[in-house]
Amino acid sequence: MNARVVGLVKAEEGRSPAFKRVLNLERYLDLLDRTEYRRVETAADEEAIYKLRYRSYLRSHLVEENDEQMIYDEYEDLPNSYRYAVLVDGELAATLRFHHVCAATPWSPAMTSFKSLLGPRVANGESFIDASRFAVSPEWTGSNSPMPAITIRLSFMACEHFKTPYAINMVRSDHAIYYRRMFGFRQIGQPYQYTSTLKSGGKVVSEVLLYEGDLRTERSRIYTNFPFYVSTARERSLLFDRPAAGQDAPLSVAPTARVALNSAA
Repeated sequence: MNARVVGLVKAEEGRSPAFKRVLNLERYLDLLDRTEYRRVETAADEEAIYKLRYRSYLRSHLVEENDEQMIYDEYEDLPNSYRYAVLVDGELAATLRFHHVCAATPWSPAMTSFKSLLGPRVANGESFIDASRFAVSPEWTGSNSPMPAITIRLSFMACEHFKTPYAINMVRSDHAIYYRRMFGFRQIGQPYQYTSTLKSGGKVVSEVLLYEGDLRTERSRIYTNFPFYVSTARERSLLFDRPAAGQDAPLSVAPTARVALNSAA
């Protein structure tokens, strides 16, 4: 896949000299060189991402203040739950959680909210990567910040690793345009009044839309818009495979986009 993706990017650059300038690929690659992805397994890492979620959601007026100053819910410790810290220069910059939804593990926030829509598809053998609990540190927010795309890279790598064609996200209506324009996602189903009961106290209540991307048809668009989403099989294995008995998970994993692009050039 990587060679084909690089070919698409180079073809696009050839048609439009402004392509690389607009995308500023080197900016993303340079940031990835300073970035590490860490699978959240320890209590200390859990507390750090829960507190980051709280700061991010409070700033966006999605939650009310709580004494614990953390955001976590009943989906955290499910067998198909994967939580990540994104660190830049060793400091926590963002976090993302996803669930690998299939017939054997049919649990995720979207599966609860849109069960009548997704349940029959899962029963028929389809699978999804359901990304949620995305949060970015205030230092990395803003319309031109590269951090959201760097963080969302995790969910697309998961689709590749688990051979899952569908990426799904529950999004607020004001965020939907980003998923439509950049990833080619489409809305499925009707808006849903989503209520998440937080273990730290209180609830998150908001109207959400379910957006789905089919990588079988949208892969070219995604990897042309975000060529730094390429990765090596080794990176994906380190991030997503469960360690064998007696083995420790890696403390952190360095992104391999630059290596993947260079090796396929």
